[in-house]
Amino acid sequence: MLKVVWAHRPFLLSLSVVIGLLGAAACGGAEEPTPTPTATLAPVVTSTIATPTPTATATPTPMPAVKPKRGGVINYWSSDDPVSFDIPNAASSRHSIHNAKLYNNLLWNPDGKSIAPDVAESYTISTDGKVWTFKLRNDVRFQSYSDNPGPRDGTLLTAKDAAYSLKRMMGLVDGTTSERCGWIKEFIDIDRPDRGLAAVDDSTLQVYMSVPFAEFPNVLVLSHCGLSPDGTTKDMLKKRPYGSGPFKLKSSQRGALWVFERNPDYFEEGVPYLNEIQNIIFKGGSAIIQAAFLTGRLDIDNTAPDPDNKASYDKMVAEGKVVLDRMPGTCTVQGLYMNSTKPPFNNPKLRKAVHLALDRKGYINAVFDGEGVPVTFVPTGDVPWFRTEEDVWKLPGYRQPKDQDLAEAKRIMAEEYPSGLEVKLLARDSSNYPAMAEFNAGELKKIGINATIEIQTSAVLFPNLSNWKYDLASYCMTMITMTAAEQFGSYYITGGSRNWIGYSKPKIDELFPRMVAASGAEKVALIREMERMMWEDIAYAPMAVEIGAESRYAYVQNYPTADPRKGFSNYSTQRWSLIWRSDV
Repeated sequence: MLKVVWAHRPFLLSLSVVIGLLGAAACGGAEEPTPTPTATLAPVVTSTIATPTPTATATPTPMPAVKPKRGGVINYWSSDDPVSFDIPNAASSRHSIHNAKLYNNLLWNPDGKSIAPDVAESYTISTDGKVWTFKLRNDVRFQSYSDNPGPRDGTLLTAKDAAYSLKRMMGLVDGTTSERCGWIKEFIDIDRPDRGLAAVDDSTLQVYMSVPFAEFPNVLVLSHCGLSPDGTTKDMLKKRPYGSGPFKLKSSQRGALWVFERNPDYFEEGVPYLNEIQNIIFKGGSAIIQAAFLTGRLDIDNTAPDPDNKASYDKMVAEGKVVLDRMPGTCTVQGLYMNSTKPPFNNPKLRKAVHLALDRKGYINAVFDGEGVPVTFVPTGDVPWFRTEEDVWKLPGYRQPKDQDLAEAKRIMAEEYPSGLEVKLLARDSSNYPAMAEFNAGELKKIGINATIEIQTSAVLFPNLSNWKYDLASYCMTMITMTAAEQFGSYYITGGSRNWIGYSKPKIDELFPRMVAASGAEKVALIREMERMMWEDIAYAPMAVEIGAESRYAYVQNYPTADPRKGFSNYSTQRWSLIWRSDV
């Protein structure tokens, strides 16, 4: 039975209450499933546009060496409630942690490293790369909730539903563009009468591209690209989910606990393996989360161990009790956002002064305990279009010592704002965001900018950022596909779905489709030219990204650790239908 309680105000759970809630979740009895092979598609995960593959068909993967067990509960955490069940428009990963379990996609990422069939059991690509034809399963049904029935409960998901969902993501239905998935509108031929999406029959969807876009599957696997019935509206999604996913929402208390139970009508036999997933809302930072994990009250933790807890984590890893993965972070669009749509930060000289003043090494030490790498307008790493860490540390604003850059920042401020500036600096109320803001405010004070910090919930902050109602913001946005198409198409081009800095450069807009269609050295050269123009303008002040960690108890099997080096982030791995417990 679905029970949703939308309280007027979220509340903070004390550690004792959290532990009490978690302790109530028993492992449950074991059930032996009938394992189902997981099919995979030929992945399209490269960072450059490849020659289009004429066909791609489903290929079963080998059966697991160990037979999964069925049953049990996984206890996890989130810092936020979902703002609604509207998965394309609930932008944060802290929202999709909940919603991803309720929905299916055309394609999905089952193991954190690959692309596999989901609702689409296969697809083909035309030789010119501009027509994608998806063949859909004929046994995927939308979830039913007897105490809050919907018009399509229990009905089959069709190509018409998939076409509607993609149109809605692009803002072609209600004017709201999905910040995570909506940037596909830069590649789909939305000027066609059918807006580039044709439901040929119930099981055939055709997508028409304006330019070849080999990285399309990397977007489709994102949790935010979940499918809903044709005609589903924002108002409907405020009340209940409208998905077909492996878990149903059993109950919720906003600000406290969300419980998801196995969907008995799920199309994949024997899946999901777990009986339930319980998501606890924490508002106390990493200390309270790690205390719950180390005492066995949480099964999974994706916070980097605090210095005080590192020895405890290391000991449990050495004893084989805990598995800990370290991965480079994907929150690479990270830094001090400057609203360039209005004074005072529409002044490029001011933006340059801010950029030069900020100490990236100090930021890494203060915010990430020394575990981080600097980022620019592109990620840092070994992919051809990335920047190497060695080169980044030589750039103005990054180089050490800071004397030269700080002197230039002060000179600019003395000329432009001799009396200094008073500004407001926004930050989110979770994770490292307050620490980011505190560090940046201290740096700004050195050049005569007094930044008053205002901490906001995501429900308040996101509208302020997306509507450019701010001066400064210490924030980061995740590269969820690790592709250049996403980096520039979502964050930097005029009208990009997450262009929260208000940046606009017609020449970059002009080069963007050429860059997407290009490959190899030509692609990298176009990216470098777009970068050069952004450095001229100082679109915002990039900072650094944390080296992240994911910990889980050893009995948690088949956990899909996302590998950004292969083009994936945890924004595509939160369904958890294949996770199982070895101790049930």
